[in-house]
Amino acid sequence: MATSTLDASTIADLSRLQRQLVARLAQARRRVRLWLLVEGLAVVLAEAVALALFTFWADRTFRLGVGVRIGLVAVAGALLLLEVVRRIAIPLLTPVGLVALAGAIGRNRAGTDHGDLAGRVASVLELPNLLKSASGASPAMIDRAVRRRHEGLAGVEFKAALDHSRLRRSSLLLAVSIAIPISLVARFPDVANLWARRMFLASRQPWPQNTYLFVADERQGQILVPRGEPYVLRAGARDGSRAPQRIFLTIRSSDRTDVLMKQFGENDFRHDFAVVDSPLEIELEGGDDDYGPVRIVPVDRPRIVGFALSAQHPRQAAPERHDFNGGDADLSFLVKTRLALRIAANVPLRQLRLKSQSAHPRPEDLHCIDAADYAIEWVQEGPAKFELELVAAESGLVSLPVPVSIGLKIDQPPRITMAYSGVRPRITPQARIPLAIDARDDYGLTAVGLTIRDESPDPADPAKLVAHSAPLPIYPPAEGKSPPSSPDAAPLQLQFKPTFDAAKERLAPGSFLSITADATDNCYTGPQTTRSRTVVFGIVSPEELFREILLRQQAERIKFRKQTEESQKISELLRSPGVPQEAGKQLADIARRHRALQLETLRITTVLDQALTEINLNGLGTPESHALMERNVLVPLKSLNEELLAPQTAAIDAAQPRPGAAFAAANFAPLAERQEQIVARMQEILKQMAQWDSFVDVLNQLDQIIKLETGVKDGSERLKKKETESLFDK
Repeated sequence: MATSTLDASTIADLSRLQRQLVARLAQARRRVRLWLLVEGLAVVLAEAVALALFTFWADRTFRLGVGVRIGLVAVAGALLLLEVVRRIAIPLLTPVGLVALAGAIGRNRAGTDHGDLAGRVASVLELPNLLKSASGASPAMIDRAVRRRHEGLAGVEFKAALDHSRLRRSSLLLAVSIAIPISLVARFPDVANLWARRMFLASRQPWPQNTYLFVADERQGQILVPRGEPYVLRAGARDGSRAPQRIFLTIRSSDRTDVLMKQFGENDFRHDFAVVDSPLEIELEGGDDDYGPVRIVPVDRPRIVGFALSAQHPRQAAPERHDFNGGDADLSFLVKTRLALRIAANVPLRQLRLKSQSAHPRPEDLHCIDAADYAIEWVQEGPAKFELELVAAESGLVSLPVPVSIGLKIDQPPRITMAYSGVRPRITPQARIPLAIDARDDYGLTAVGLTIRDESPDPADPAKLVAHSAPLPIYPPAEGKSPPSSPDAAPLQLQFKPTFDAAKERLAPGSFLSITADATDNCYTGPQTTRSRTVVFGIVSPEELFREILLRQQAERIKFRKQTEESQKISELLRSPGVPQEAGKQLADIARRHRALQLETLRITTVLDQALTEINLNGLGTPESHALMERNVLVPLKSLNEELLAPQTAAIDAAQPRPGAAFAAANFAPLAERQEQIVARMQEILKQMAQWDSFVDVLNQLDQIIKLETGVKDGSERLKKKETESLFDK
């Protein structure tokens, strides 16, 4: 019973001693863990500050790219995570036994009176457990051993055994690691903010520097250039920054090329690309700035791939389609034509610019059909001249200006000419005037006519002339077929050969007759009328004109007589050719003289024929005199040229010797014989001319006698009538 009581009290007392020792060691263990946490935090935070300063230095010095910065942050994060695991997580999560803790304290306190601290702690914590087992150990000995070890440990201060200097160093390191970034951020907030955004937000904002480079045409890290065209890369320093002395350009494609950009002026650096067919990547370095990388991407420049032009005049039922390339010089349209020009581009467009150099079309006449198709509609009022510029939607490239010109087709006034034949400017009151009228127009004629104007002496004052005008329509005719109602069916050309009868005008000698032809077209904006030149005829008495014509004929007869004499001289030369050595030269002179004779005879024939026509048209003479002139003068003259003069000219030319050949005098015989026939024929014609003149003189005298008798008779009748009327008045 005593043994049991001893054992129970011993076990309870020893358990109390164990709990006291465990509490002391547990408190020391917590203190150790806290110090390890402080130390780990200090080291990790110091390393984080060091890495942050390193990244700041590296980025500020080398201006790292986004990829490098992201990689650097990833590496730093991995290192910090490793340090957190190694210095914080593992020390805090690793289980620490009390005996082991006591052993560590004992080793740390080597050289003191603690001795084997781990063994004594183990005796206190483990020997009481033997009382609960049936090992047969002596309780008294166990109790005495435990109490002795416990008393030995009572004077040991486990917390004092910790290294406080290490804790102070860790605390100082932690404080410094916190103070440095806080002070730097407070002192340089903008720099810290920029560093944070560059490192953690991948910002492209550069660090503050003296030089800030820029590249012209760069948008969002790339430059869009026209494919297959030369390109000039321009770079320099931005406004407000220091211009560099030089800029180095790095070009990367399939290989790498480093070049020094050419300086064309202050802060103006350029590099010429002969042609850009494939994408390039460039980087620039100048001053204290690095710029890039920038991609040069070739794209198709916008251009017009098709024009479609339709035109519809108000007179047309449907529009006409025309092939058009923008510069056809001969493509023109009438006023009031509605034009629609459709434009097709090779790429979608952001904008189509119209720069008009004429009143029409205007920019508001431009309409968008879809991204690559536009239309311009306007009414033609004048020549259209404008330029088109295409702005690509994706690249923003602007096409080269495309000039477009569309001419104005003028509906010209009609053109009309009038000529007369057979008569001269002096005619008789009963003359007939043959006219030849030719009228033309671009789009059709609606009317052709004559304007007849006469100016006669005023009965009250013969010194004054009274004018009268009257139209004489020719087309459309007054009776019969009417002109076409459709403008498209209107004739483009009309020719008339009317004969105007002056007798209908009943003009007295001393009057003037003016004839003008006029033509009217079917112009859409209003009929246009054009007049021909005016021909003016003076009205003379038949006797006066007949006398004038006869004088001209007599002058021609005198000229014909001279030609007859010339023919006789030629005949004499042909009968006596002279010495054979000079016969060739003599024949050449005869040929020249005979050709002149022939030409003059033809001219006389023409003049006499025209005189007969004039006599006929003016109503002069009688049919018998006309037939006599035709039969006895004109017909023989024409026969003379056809039967004798022309063959003689050909024979004389054929008889001339070749150069260096001898001339035979016998060649003159047939020429002399034909020449005698010519002389005889010309003399006979001269006689007929004289007879015709005599016949005409007789006819004129008879006509005068008849007119005189008629005048006396008319006077007697008027006198008789006057006496009769006076008798009744009385």
